[in-house]
Amino acid sequence: MINFKHWITNIYKVSKALTIILLTLFIGCHLSVYGQFKKGQYYTHNGEKVEGLLKYVIGGGNGRKTEGHNYIYFKKYKKIKKKDQIKLTTNEIKSFVIEQDSFAIVKNFSINSTYYQKDFARVLESGRINFYIHNTSMSTHTPNGMMKQTRSVQLIEKNGRVDRLKLKSFKSLMPGYVSDCPELSEKVNSRKLWYDKVRIIIQVYNQHCEK
Repeated sequence: MINFKHWITNIYKVSKALTIILLTLFIGCHLSVYGQFKKGQYYTHNGEKVEGLLKYVIGGGNGRKTEGHNYIYFKKYKKIKKKDQIKLTTNEIKSFVIEQDSFAIVKNFSINSTYYQKDFARVLESGRINFYIHNTSMSTHTPNGMMKQTRSVQLIEKNGRVDRLKLKSFKSLMPGYVSDCPELSEKVNSRKLWYDKVRIIIQVYNQHCEK
C-alpha cells in the first residue's frame, strides 16, 4: 500500500517550488536567467562526458526546426575568447547539466503551431513517466516596445508519447498515464491528487508503480 500522507508531507516543499515554476507559465521570465556561463557538463551521443563552462540559450521562432530551438555554448576555461566558444545542439549532444539543473532531449512534440522533432528541455522527474519544462523565447509588445521573454510549457512523456500538460488537459491525460497503477489511479480519478500535485503523482508512480 502506498503511504500517500507520507509522500505529500515530505514533498510539500517540492510542490511549493513547482507552484513557482507554474507561475512562470503566465508571467514568463527574462532570457538572462540562463544567459551566463556556469559550471556544468554535457554528454555526447556516444556517452562521453565533457566538463567545463556552459551557457544555455533559449531559442525562438515559429515553424519546424529539426535540431530544436534551444542549444548551449561551451568553453573549457573562463578566459577562452568568444570566437573559440563551441555551439552545441541536439545534433551533437544528448544531455547536459548546468549546476543543479539537468536538460535532455525530448522528441516529437507540438506546442501550438510549432512541431519539434527534438529539442532540449529541463528535466524535473525521470522514470517510467518523465516530466519536463520546455522553454521558448518570444517577443511581446509592451508600452516600452518589444521585449523578449520565455514561454515555459510542461511536458510529460511515457513510452515515447509526449503530451503538453496544463490544467485543462490534466483531466484527460493523467488518468491514462497512471492507469496501470490502481491505487494511484483511484486518487487521481477521485481528485484527491490533482493538478497542483502533479509532481507528487509522477514521483509516486515512478517509485512505487514500476513493473
